[in-house]
Amino acid sequence: MQIEKAVVTSPAAQKIKDVRADPPKRGWNRRRFLQKIAAAGVVPLLTESPAFAEAQHDAGRIKITDIKVQQLIVEKDWGTYTDYVGAHTAILYGGGREGGLGGVQRPVGIEIALWDLIGKAANQPLYKLWGGTRDRIMPYSSMFKLGPSSQRAETALELKSQGWKAIKLKSHYATLKEDVAQLEAVRNACGPDFIITTDGNKAGFSVSFQGTRGVPWSFQRALETAKECERLEVFWLEEPLPRYDFERLAELNRLTTVNLAGGEAQNPGVQEFRWLLEKGCFDVIQPEINTQGVAVLQKVAVIAESMEKLICPHLGDGRLSTVCDMHLVATWPNAPLLECSNEIPEGAYEHSYAVFEEPIKLTKDGYFELPTKPGLGVAIRKDLYKKG
Repeated sequence: MQIEKAVVTSPAAQKIKDVRADPPKRGWNRRRFLQKIAAAGVVPLLTESPAFAEAQHDAGRIKITDIKVQQLIVEKDWGTYTDYVGAHTAILYGGGREGGLGGVQRPVGIEIALWDLIGKAANQPLYKLWGGTRDRIMPYSSMFKLGPSSQRAETALELKSQGWKAIKLKSHYATLKEDVAQLEAVRNACGPDFIITTDGNKAGFSVSFQGTRGVPWSFQRALETAKECERLEVFWLEEPLPRYDFERLAELNRLTTVNLAGGEAQNPGVQEFRWLLEKGCFDVIQPEINTQGVAVLQKVAVIAESMEKLICPHLGDGRLSTVCDMHLVATWPNAPLLECSNEIPEGAYEHSYAVFEEPIKLTKDGYFELPTKPGLGVAIRKDLYKKG
């Protein structure tokens, strides 16, 4: 398909063209140039708009005068994941989202709240404020536990019937055979048009998590897993080796055609994500908004795009920060998917979004529609605020 260059013929564009066509005279400086622009009537085109003046008047200068902490009640306890219970010392020094002493602590919640305020002041949802062109994005159903092959196949088939187009499984059984059986079962049940990704969880592997995170992988185990992922047309293999094993990650990526993914919570700052991409470790970078914040994710997305790599942010909190991820993903041309925790029954995505006055719901054709109200576009239900 041949795409022809668009020709701009608006009066404003013509005036700018006329100004640029006027050859610079000796002694021209910034002031003379701006005067010429103003004389052509270009500058006032926006500011003379009644809508602009009204918005400017309404917004004014924003000043935060008070901050209140609101506790929310628990309507129903659906249980927890085994991995997140016990091992105190591992969590204490593990850093990342767990908030350990060694973790990178940033005022991410405050940053997201401030962006929400800016969006409200501008009367625009964040994805439009950030230049997004998509008003819907595709989530993938992220599994948090290992499951028998037949059970995972049934779950995936049910998800597909609900409209989901993608799933993430866990690949960290004690044997490669068990991991492959799970992937094969889901592929056979859901067919070639269903997106499958899988997570080895080796970047943050800890012996305290052996109950559900399996055993550490050798390079050979990671390579054999990658080759099986190729055969089964898995979209990406996530965290196949330890987080800082740059050389072996790059070598593994060189030897396989399946996309390798990683990054997540414990790679602090823009520089480490740039290193991971420059060294060829990953095809899909996954920064975590809860530890990195909006500004870092925006920079990482640009770096990834410049290197023709994908970005799919890590989970978030499943609520406000994940909604912020939705707005970000809608602005990135290299972000095909959004992670959505959906481990049924205890981790069903509906539980997280039930805190909102207007819960986000999967459409029949497998998308999340972006909130259109200003800022994040969502509000916490008032009846969930703890009284007293």
